Amino acid sequence: MGIIKRQSLKFTIINFVGTFIGFISLVFIYPLHNEAYGLFQTIFSTSMLMIPLLGLGIFGFIIQYAPEFSRKGSKQHLLSFSLTITAITAIVMGILISLVFYLFQSELSHLFKNWQLIDRYKYTILSLASLLLFCTNLVAVSTSYLRIVVPELILNLMIKIVLPVMVLGIVSSWIALEDFHFYIIGFYALVLLSLLYYILTLDNHAAEPKLNMFDKVEYKGIADYTLFFMLNGIGSTLAVRMDIFMIGSMISAVAVGTYSLVLTISNVIDIPNKAFSQISAPVISRSLSENDMENVKKIYQSSSIYGAAVALFMFILIYHSWGDIIGMMPGEKGGLNVELASQLFLFFGLAKVIEISTGTNSLIIMYSKYYRYHMYALLIMGILNAIFAYFLIGKYGMVGAAMATAFAFLVFNVIKYFFVRAKFGLDLDKLNLLKIAAIFGGIWLLFYIIPLPFNPLINLPLRAIAVGLVTLIMILWIDPGKLFRTEIYKTLESIKSFLPKSIYSLLIKILPK
Repeated sequence: MGIIKRQSLKFTIINFVGTFIGFISLVFIYPLHNEAYGLFQTIFSTSMLMIPLLGLGIFGFIIQYAPEFSRKGSKQHLLSFSLTITAITAIVMGILISLVFYLFQSELSHLFKNWQLIDRYKYTILSLASLLLFCTNLVAVSTSYLRIVVPELILNLMIKIVLPVMVLGIVSSWIALEDFHFYIIGFYALVLLSLLYYILTLDNHAAEPKLNMFDKVEYKGIADYTLFFMLNGIGSTLAVRMDIFMIGSMISAVAVGTYSLVLTISNVIDIPNKAFSQISAPVISRSLSENDMENVKKIYQSSSIYGAAVALFMFILIYHSWGDIIGMMPGEKGGLNVELASQLFLFFGLAKVIEISTGTNSLIIMYSKYYRYHMYALLIMGILNAIFAYFLIGKYGMVGAAMATAFAFLVFNVIKYFFVRAKFGLDLDKLNLLKIAAIFGGIWLLFYIIPLPFNPLINLPLRAIAVGLVTLIMILWIDPGKLFRTEIYKTLESIKSFLPKSIYSLLIKILPK
């Protein structure tokens, strides 16, 4: 367990560092050249859409079957096996995708108003999708060795450092916008080589892929599992990437940059929930295997109540901060203004709040015998997002894409809610969720009526402190589900030594007992 704890802690630290770097870049660098940032997001998101088809779910096979290589005494063949299978699927599916693209070129041009952007970078998109496919599969191999920190550093943190540098290069005319896509491909080629080098240092790897280590029956099981994982991946990428692809192919790269900027800041709402899900997953899995439904119910309801409170707190804080965030941005900001940012964030934020407030329903389904139904729900969500995005973008532009995402998330979570209630007999604590909604509705209105008139650098921390203090008092006073008061006082007691005595005494006096 020691290596798991160390790797998890380091992984979390890297994610927080990446979030901080990303926020600085979003506010101060990307607005200097929104088209470059939008072009990267268009190419990257379109490439991500292709990966499930290009790789046919090989990533899932590596994670699932890595122990089988060890059991058969062939762990040293895992890397060469996975690289060989990845190369075969990438070549075959790459040819098929290219053929479809060529045969339906005129139809696609008619369907998407700005298809020339995708057409211009089609080879870049296919090349990047192939590189990302190999990268993600190498990460899976590394994960089988319980090593997740260095791959996260190479694959996800480095781009948050390098991309702002490239955008600054374009702003300073060191890099031509026309050559930007070559730099993107070059960067991810280096990422691929770095990942490969790192994995080669973890063990002695055999060059022979040993494709005959599985018999026909085992390959059939592998094919079934990878098909499931591929469909799951298609649903997931349609849900989270289709809107950006649609905006790029129907509006412009500049619009993608503006949209992505608001979307990325909105994703901050989900950070605490990801940590909670990572902690809850093994507990739910074990409880389901032991048929301890009382513990599953406790986690389900408490995750919903805690999650709703944290998500709504973040929602209010970010919603009322857009004027200050945009005020700090340099350049023309790609047409972004407070009204547009607030409209986009309203739908993004509501989608996140809905997802988080419905608790750990995804984990409950995924770790049960009904795991395939989560894939079906995810596919429905992705397809709905694609359909509604197409029609709503045509009518409402970027806001239409955000509306489509919010609607798809709503349908997705309604399906999961009723499924969990029907199959597991579990229900959310709706009364206490309504109390939380009422609390934060009042807080939202309070800070809407009383704006802060200071400099953005003063307003942002001051608003965070004010919203946090009001939230703390209201949550302690009403204490939905009898979950918050005890935990908050425990937290205060644990950080007592770090607080000035005067502040601690003031908090104890004003906070309800």
